[in-house]
Amino acid sequence: PIRTHFRKEFDKIAPAKEETKTEEKPVDTAVHLVFDQPLDDSIRLLPGITAAQIAAFEKLSIRTKSDMLLNGIDVDSRRELQNKTKATSDQLLWWLNLSDLTRVPGLDLDSAILLEGIGKVDTVKELRTRNAGKLFTMLDKRVPKEILSKWISSAKELISTLEY
Repeated sequence: PIRTHFRKEFDKIAPAKEETKTEEKPVDTAVHLVFDQPLDDSIRLLPGITAAQIAAFEKLSIRTKSDMLLNGIDVDSRRELQNKTKATSDQLLWWLNLSDLTRVPGLDLDSAILLEGIGKVDTVKELRTRNAGKLFTMLDKRVPKEILSKWISSAKELISTLEY
């Protein structure tokens, strides 16, 4: 239902794909418009993912974090992914939450792991509500307050992708 809604929204706002002469995969403009930045980081970079799980995800045409987000939006779709990839529910939700956080411009996977590690910021939705000064202190001043402020304000502009 939500995935179908997003796909319909993508189709409305996506311009026609241009023909490419190279063998590179064309950019899915609709995904970029909804996610505000390309999420083309391979799922291979996700912590703890095994070669067997990567192969299972790739069999489902899930190669990037944006693919994972689009295919794991709600509880039912996550349960289906879990069954097909042999990932535990905790693993899958962790990877989805990290992928969600990396939608924020300038927030990379290592930073997402750092935010998640303090136990207070797992998703874009949670990041929106945080105070930069308090996060700065909680992170032992490892991330400049100005960057935290940018992440928080950027998170406020992003749509929520995951249902719990």
